[in-house]
Amino acid sequence: MLRNIQNDMRSANGSALNGYEGGPYYLSNLGVKTNRDGTLTFANADALERTFKSNPNSLLAFFKDQIVSDNADIAPLRYSIADTTPGSYAVAVSSGSATIGGVSASASGTTYSVSSGDPNGLALTITSSDTSGTIHYGRSFISQLQDKLDVYIKFDGLIETV
Repeated sequence: MLRNIQNDMRSANGSALNGYEGGPYYLSNLGVKTNRDGTLTFANADALERTFKSNPNSLLAFFKDQIVSDNADIAPLRYSIADTTPGSYAVAVSSGSATIGGVSASASGTTYSVSSGDPNGLALTITSSDTSGTIHYGRSFISQLQDKLDVYIKFDGLIETV
């Protein structure tokens, strides 16, 4: 089991952080390197400074979840951590019918939601009958790491107290 935990942590270190504008982002964008023994080091200290200067918002991808819209007429209403896959989803509305991430959305007033595909569980408030935009939904590195650890340590997880 310890080997599985170690492998999960190593895979998290190389995982893409999708759903952030300008992304995906990786730990290597910050100059972090995973060594053969699984430890992390700052292999390139200048990378963090360059990343911060060129795109300070990219640092949020490592510490903060987000769901944002690039169009004021399209507002995130809810999502499902369990069902919605992090990513950037094109939203298109024409004559009252909408697609979110290429999936047809059902409507109830100004609320549009999808129940399949990668945007499953995503609901938006859309106030214009003809508009388009992008929803960016990202789970931070910290959140993804916590999700991996929760499998082992949460109630009835793989590691149980004796």
